[in-house]
Amino acid sequence: ASRGYGANEAIANFARQLDEMALSTEDNEATFDTLELMRIGIQEFDRRYRNQGVMVGLETGLRSLDELMMGLQKGSLYIMAGRPGMGKTAVSMTIAENIADRYQDGAVLVFNLEMSKEQLALRALASVAEVSLKDLQKGSDDHGQNWTKLNNGLGKSMGRKMFTDVRATLSIAQIRAKARQIKNKHGLNLVVIDYLQLIDESGRKFKDDTARVTWLSRQCKILAKELDVPLIVLSQLSRECEKRSDKRPTLSDLRDSGAIEQDADAVIFNYRHGYYTKDNTDDMLELIVAKQRMGETGTAYACFQGAYSKAVDVAEAYVDAIWRKRNPPPVQGKQGGRKL
Repeated sequence: ASRGYGANEAIANFARQLDEMALSTEDNEATFDTLELMRIGIQEFDRRYRNQGVMVGLETGLRSLDELMMGLQKGSLYIMAGRPGMGKTAVSMTIAENIADRYQDGAVLVFNLEMSKEQLALRALASVAEVSLKDLQKGSDDHGQNWTKLNNGLGKSMGRKMFTDVRATLSIAQIRAKARQIKNKHGLNLVVIDYLQLIDESGRKFKDDTARVTWLSRQCKILAKELDVPLIVLSQLSRECEKRSDKRPTLSDLRDSGAIEQDADAVIFNYRHGYYTKDNTDDMLELIVAKQRMGETGTAYACFQGAYSKAVDVAEAYVDAIWRKRNPPPVQGKQGGRKL
């Protein structure tokens, strides 16, 4: 009996040793007891205390958004959602270009599953050189001025470590492989996916589209943590928000889109009031942070420059002026202003 007990104990010990061997270094580094976690929290608070006024994450170059979100954080999933025409691609590319220019210790990687390389190239040129996208599409030289602007624009982007993958069909596994390749070779600061619903997982079986989007959003969150970089994923919205008098999206517009809201560390809705009113002089872009896991919600502002396919930073005076124009004083002598 004693020999049997000894054999069982030896087998149990052997099994335990196998389990310990199976734990990778990464597994061990990802598990903390309470005291270790508290120490990490104290160290992080101390870092932020000593750097008050310094952005914690990567600066997007859009001051209002940076102040609200304290920059883009490593390992976080940012869902940027909106109806077509709301400037999602323009904003995400502006952020990508700004980060590529500001942080040259690593690369920015963009996956665009919707546009051709020619379309993306023209949009990139319009943005960096501030040449009208319409002129570029028509091949208009504008009396030689456009060629000069394009040459200057190329000079500005020479040191930019930014890569764009334009494959129309990409799976999460392919996105992960390309991101790791770029990270190993160049370092990696940011990944952008345009857009979520176009990621191709045709080899997998899902009971419906909601289940498919749920799986994709979860995989995007896992990918952000694995790569330890901010991941911006663009997402389309249904027409539901356009049926309301106030067409600004809300989190309820995501409820039928799987678990996007739950997986996201932040949800940013793009909204352009001038798009619906057909007012070409109202070019203000509202970036509605409807969810932020580690911060407050609110609205950031930028200017949408559709001609150049970009978003630019704005001053408070610009925002107030647009709000006064939208909400004129009902009674003489009263001030109009923001309707938040």
